[in-house]
Amino acid sequence: MNMPPAPPASRSDERTFAVLAIVAGVVAASIAVGVDPGLNLILIGASMSAAILSVARHRMTAVDWALGVAAFLFLSMFAVRTSEPLLLLDICAAAGLGSLAMHGGSTWRGVLAGGLAVLTKLYRSLAPIVRPLVGWVRPTDGFSYGPLLRGSAIGIALIIVFGVLFASADQAFAQIAQDVLVPNWDLGLLPFRVISFLMVAGFTGAYAIVATTPAEVRAGSRWAAVWAPKEEARRLQRPEWLVPLASINLVFIAFVLVQVTVLFGGREHVLQTAGLTYAEYARTGFFQLAAIAALVLVVIAVAVNVAKSESAPDRRSMKGLLGLLCVLTLVVLLSALKRLGLYEEAFGFTRLRFFVHVAILWLGLVIVTVMAAGVRWHARWLPRVVVGITALTLLVVNVLNPDAFIARQNLDRYETTGKIDTTYLSTLSPDAVPTLARAPLAMRGCLLAGYDARVDRSLPVWSWNLSRAAAMDALASVPSTPPVSTHDCSEHGGSSE
Repeated sequence: MNMPPAPPASRSDERTFAVLAIVAGVVAASIAVGVDPGLNLILIGASMSAAILSVARHRMTAVDWALGVAAFLFLSMFAVRTSEPLLLLDICAAAGLGSLAMHGGSTWRGVLAGGLAVLTKLYRSLAPIVRPLVGWVRPTDGFSYGPLLRGSAIGIALIIVFGVLFASADQAFAQIAQDVLVPNWDLGLLPFRVISFLMVAGFTGAYAIVATTPAEVRAGSRWAAVWAPKEEARRLQRPEWLVPLASINLVFIAFVLVQVTVLFGGREHVLQTAGLTYAEYARTGFFQLAAIAALVLVVIAVAVNVAKSESAPDRRSMKGLLGLLCVLTLVVLLSALKRLGLYEEAFGFTRLRFFVHVAILWLGLVIVTVMAAGVRWHARWLPRVVVGITALTLLVVNVLNPDAFIARQNLDRYETTGKIDTTYLSTLSPDAVPTLARAPLAMRGCLLAGYDARVDRSLPVWSWNLSRAAAMDALASVPSTPPVSTHDCSEHGGSSE
């Protein structure tokens, strides 16, 4: 991606950024500590975005804006979903896409370096915040607000230090100070508020540094040098790449021939396999097959980069072998999905199985994209398209609502088999509550046991979350049921293994 020249930020922009970064830190310290995440993450993200854009808006391209919007969209999921594994993926996606938006990058090296660039700037991330403010209050000839501002800053620092010491030494003083100054704050959380301020302000500064670093400086940086192309190495001659690729294809063909029988033979074939029960078959294989498919992408990348294939015959041979390998890999992924489906049929859905499903489907999309790039042997667009596929896949997962999907699949399985793992389903996030509330009355108490205590109705407005609100409505609409015992719940049977 060719970045436009980054004009140096004016002093006004620098000071605006410093003030807005501090505001973002204050917002985080005020509304993100001691409460569940929800709208507060959106407000913090908006505060950080305002600060970053004050110095980065001049150099952003349309692609950068799209990546930034996608990053903010994933951060917004904290007000929609409550599943911890999903939100962990969302926050990583938001951080990586935001970093890539500020840094740029269109090659594989550029995309990887851009997605991680913000982490390399954290060690000096507070400098863009402190430096403009120090310059703002530096003494000058004539009248200046500098002495007043410096004195106020020192006074506030002393008040905080001694106030915290006095509050920790005298409970009565602490109670009066809390009632007068911060009536809704727990002073015991003050260290965490300071940490939240520093983290948000620091990341804001790191994003700004990445955004305002000229492209030519980034190209010569130590980080970029790690990913810089090395000197042209000796490329592999035709036998050196033709034989390995042909051998891999033969192995895949042999595996696929065996799998075709399994894929279409079903339960009867598995039960007739010597020494292998249906449950044992369902338990094994899909992790290994998914790993094999991922390794195929590595093989393709290495082959394209180190094999000598300038001539038309060599290129046709390379295309044919890699294309066949991709097709066979898709069959392998289909086999992995079949095995995973057998596992889920036998033991039900869990979060791990859901995300393995997603990973397999994502691998399939990437491999199809690689095949499309190989048709014309031109793939400059491939890294950014893979980033887009990854972001779109995660967005679909958020819309699908994993915990609600898992609950729905297990309830459907109960209607067919009469088996359900109520203990596991009762540990899902509040995302699943509206679905679980529609379960048969006989097991509803087991499924919803404990959710009342986990859904806090006293949270402040900035901690609002759509899933928690829906869970509270669902719990309120469910007829009260008598307390259930572990024995009562275990009678429903089933295990998620």
